Amino acid sequence: MLRKWGMLVLMLLAAPALAFAQNTGKIAGVVTDAGTGDPLPGAQVILVGTTLGTITDVDGNYFVIGVPVGAYNVQARFVGYQESTVSGVQVSTGYTQEINFALAEGVNLGEIVVEYERPLIQKDAVGVPKIVSAEQIVNLPVRGAAAVAAIQAGVVSDEGSGTLNVRGGRGAEVTYYIDGVKVVGTTALPQSAIQEQEMIIGNISARYGDAMSGIINITTKSGSSKFFGSFEGVTSEALDDFGYNLASVALGGPVMGEKVNFFFAAEYLDQGDSNPRAIGQVRASDALLNQLREFPTSLKGLDADGNSVLIPVPASMGETFLPVDAAGHVVIANDQIIAGDGTVINVPAGVDAASVNFNFVESANGLSADDFTVEKKKRGNGYNRLALSGNLNFNVMENVRMRVGGRYVTSEDEGLSTLNVFSPENGGISDRNDAQFFTTWTHYLSNSTFYQLQVDFSDRSGKNYDPRFGLTSRADVLGWGDFDNDVYATNRGYKNVEFVSVQVGVDDHGNADPADDTPIMANQPQYTYRWEDGKFNNSETIGKLVAPPGSTGPAGYFQFHNTQLRFNAMAATQIGLHQIEFGGEFEQATNRSYSLSGRTIGRYFDDADALYSPGAESVTAGSGEEVSDFYGLTWAQLEGATSYVGYNAYGDTEVDSEDLNRYVNDLDEFGNPLALNSTELSAYNVAPHQPIYYGGYIQDKIEFRDIVLNMGLRVDVFDNNVRTYYDRYSALPVERAGTAGLATGLIGDDYAVYYLGNNVEGFRSREGKWFDASGQPTIAGNVLLSGASPRKTNGVVTDESFDDYKPRVTVMPRIGVSFPVTDQALFFARYGSVAQRPSTNAFQSLEGMSGSSSGGSNNDLAPERTTEYELGFRQRLSARSAITISGFFRQIEDLIQIDDRRDAYPNGVTSYRNTDFGTIKGMEFDFDLRRTNNVSANVNYTLSFAQGTGSASNTTGTIAWIDETPPNFISPLDFDVRHTFNVSLDYRLGAGEGPTVGGMKLFENFGVNVLATASSGKPYTGQLEPFSRIESKAPIPDGGINTARMPWKNRIDIRVDRKFSVGPRTTLSAFVWVQNLLDGQNINGVWRATGLPNDDGFLSTAGGQQFLGGADPVTETMYLHRTRSLGNYGIPRLTRIGVRLDF
Repeated sequence: MLRKWGMLVLMLLAAPALAFAQNTGKIAGVVTDAGTGDPLPGAQVILVGTTLGTITDVDGNYFVIGVPVGAYNVQARFVGYQESTVSGVQVSTGYTQEINFALAEGVNLGEIVVEYERPLIQKDAVGVPKIVSAEQIVNLPVRGAAAVAAIQAGVVSDEGSGTLNVRGGRGAEVTYYIDGVKVVGTTALPQSAIQEQEMIIGNISARYGDAMSGIINITTKSGSSKFFGSFEGVTSEALDDFGYNLASVALGGPVMGEKVNFFFAAEYLDQGDSNPRAIGQVRASDALLNQLREFPTSLKGLDADGNSVLIPVPASMGETFLPVDAAGHVVIANDQIIAGDGTVINVPAGVDAASVNFNFVESANGLSADDFTVEKKKRGNGYNRLALSGNLNFNVMENVRMRVGGRYVTSEDEGLSTLNVFSPENGGISDRNDAQFFTTWTHYLSNSTFYQLQVDFSDRSGKNYDPRFGLTSRADVLGWGDFDNDVYATNRGYKNVEFVSVQVGVDDHGNADPADDTPIMANQPQYTYRWEDGKFNNSETIGKLVAPPGSTGPAGYFQFHNTQLRFNAMAATQIGLHQIEFGGEFEQATNRSYSLSGRTIGRYFDDADALYSPGAESVTAGSGEEVSDFYGLTWAQLEGATSYVGYNAYGDTEVDSEDLNRYVNDLDEFGNPLALNSTELSAYNVAPHQPIYYGGYIQDKIEFRDIVLNMGLRVDVFDNNVRTYYDRYSALPVERAGTAGLATGLIGDDYAVYYLGNNVEGFRSREGKWFDASGQPTIAGNVLLSGASPRKTNGVVTDESFDDYKPRVTVMPRIGVSFPVTDQALFFARYGSVAQRPSTNAFQSLEGMSGSSSGGSNNDLAPERTTEYELGFRQRLSARSAITISGFFRQIEDLIQIDDRRDAYPNGVTSYRNTDFGTIKGMEFDFDLRRTNNVSANVNYTLSFAQGTGSASNTTGTIAWIDETPPNFISPLDFDVRHTFNVSLDYRLGAGEGPTVGGMKLFENFGVNVLATASSGKPYTGQLEPFSRIESKAPIPDGGINTARMPWKNRIDIRVDRKFSVGPRTTLSAFVWVQNLLDGQNINGVWRATGLPNDDGFLSTAGGQQFLGGADPVTETMYLHRTRSLGNYGIPRLTRIGVRLDF
């Protein structure tokens, strides 16, 4: 019912409007007589090149609302007065730019043009607007939306991670918008397309919902009445090892004069190593890898000096035997062993045949530290991406504007585990395709009223696959588990050995009479393949530390397809002092995914003619259960090999519905049982996840002189649009107290009844409260330890097992105020309530809910909520500088955390609930210096205390170390960084500036931007004693949760450029861009027992020495490789050069 009423309310809001004023701002001011200071009523104010403009009122005041983000020339005119223009006025989303004019009398005077500069104090901003312009973005020595946002006050981000923890929030609490489109998937965008990037921290307007910590709002460029564009190329070739290459192009201009214009940008990025780290990776040479692929196993023997040697055995040797003599020793002739199938095994000179052990050992065990190098560039970590962005702008009528645009990003990412030292070919490929399209309609009813409608559609799809196999269709995966595939040639080198007594000669007892001859018998080694279809060598080698040569790799397939449809609208009007804005939004997502194991289904394929592993290994020969093609697979064969939502069982068709009864009872469309060998699998269709989100808001911005009051109210509705468990402690339907006639007193009708035999032992509510047989409260153990259990009313889940998700309504008031305390200082304060739909572990499909367990992701999670308070002031220090100091307090509730339900039926389960909470408090200091003597600067410092019951949805495991169950206490969060400093300095010389050398201005148009960052270390939980990297056991904490600290981090990035004029409106720039200039090693993570990033401490213990004592020499090298943990380090020095042409 709520869902239906919510849709009705939404439609009512949509007429006249549906959501928020995306990417528009306001220009306001006063026009006066320069001589007398009197107001000039009726003066005309226009935005040159647009249809926007107004006239001043009787007091000379004017305003223009709904101005699209961008740069404008604002012109004032009055009869008998000189025209005046302020050029380059930067309009930003949601802010008022105050432009005042003082016109001089005289019509024959030339026009006055003044260049605009952003005010030091934005009067209508609560806090400091964190807006970065296109020019600033180009000059910064970082690239990408997350990297630009990371240098703002209040933000914590590990190098190379892209994750932003804003004011103590989790990483998923930041929402990105590009041109008003909520981003699904990648935020990649050509840098040349960006007009401005704004980061909204804390002061989240009521027009925004579904975000807790911050909003990153990116506006792209539009065309104009004149053509403009740029070309850029960047490379690191010959400068570092990581193969960074980027090329971009942008072009904008008119299509039909001022009626239609366009903008388009494209950027291609190719990286040899997409995530370089400060330390290198242990690597075996290509020659050594080829040797190990050809000879993965060896025989072991002793040479003439008694030294152990390896005798490499070709992987091509088939199922055969090795010849032995009468003593049972292998026969070596001319330093060769000739296997029964003719395979030649070369033997090092001097090997004693009697010393040869017939059990194969892995050849890699014979290596030493000298066989490896350490190289900065990682194998199998390449990445390439093409990003496109564009838009068309139509001035449909004088007061109507339409913008149509979109973005497309396609990428390919290699992924290789550090375990694959000997099998670097075993990485996976991830292909991703992202497309967003939008249409925005803006109608100016007057200079004081406008409305805006937007519809956008996002489509994100991708697949992960093993590149070693051909992939023309999903059906190809059937052959990925085929042992005869050439991919598994090395795997065929691994053999099992059995000894068979065979005759190797005749003992004639010294005479020629054959009657008394006796056969000479010996145990001969017979070798068979260790692996077969679908079962391969994917175990770890060298002390279980790394994957062996020939390990299988992914051998699996994954695909997904997600879409998002959104409608937004808003209406805004200026009534006296009030700028009133209201609107709403509606969003529906559709999420689909499908995964398939090639190894599992390969064992059903009937390859009877296969040379190495014939037949279908998982079925009885001749049973008729063998398959000859992918679409011959039955449900019984696919069930354990697939996991999917929004597809049919074969993954080749998207479906939108499902049938619980048919799924769990194996029924055809007529309700009849399916045959076991049926390939009509529509019963197993699983519907997609289609959550619905909608909301509305109203906001009033009151500007009275220099006082600004911003009040808003937002109401959001989230409908997960899925089934939820009726009883989260029992998926199966069980007898209830009401049905059994036992509901009385504290015992409700829906309470589960627990029996021991025929005796009632107790009751349990659906919320997990327990009662004894007399109906009095008790604990679970008092009922369950007796052996009592509920009575099932059905052996499978039914409709009775589930409820519909009940939509959650969140009401969020927000208020902010700013006012001057002197003519040089501004005070601001705000309060806000925000919420975000569940970000993780919030969906489980029919597939996951069809069994008897009620564990896994929880479909019934509620939105997470934050309440935040902030108080601060901004003080002008000089005509060109100002400082802002603010303090904030955040209270976070209903965060998602693991829920361990040990008293669930029939077995204990793990799921998730809204149980975590946190408190964050801190102060931010921001110093802003506008360009003075060629220097501009921004310096910010954050002091933060972030505490909570969990840093992520799985941190209960850590808390369990000290036998506590959350949320009983709070401790520092993983991203509780106490001190953060960011310093951005820009030094720039204009044309004709700088020292003169030899009569030339060698340094004119020269610029350098330096970004210095420093932060205190993140916390971690110490470990009392180390244990082996490959051992699985619960660590013993050393102290409390997150009481230890990592070292400080600091980094300097720099970009140096020089511009050359090559035409009236054309410049060519050459630049050098260096990140981590000093090549410092910043620490992102450490081993808990040592506090070091590259040593877990185990090898220095008695257990570690014992581990190494009986191991091959290479074991220590591989153990140290495993503990290097490249992710514990930040980036190395990265040096790139580039050129850019702007016209």
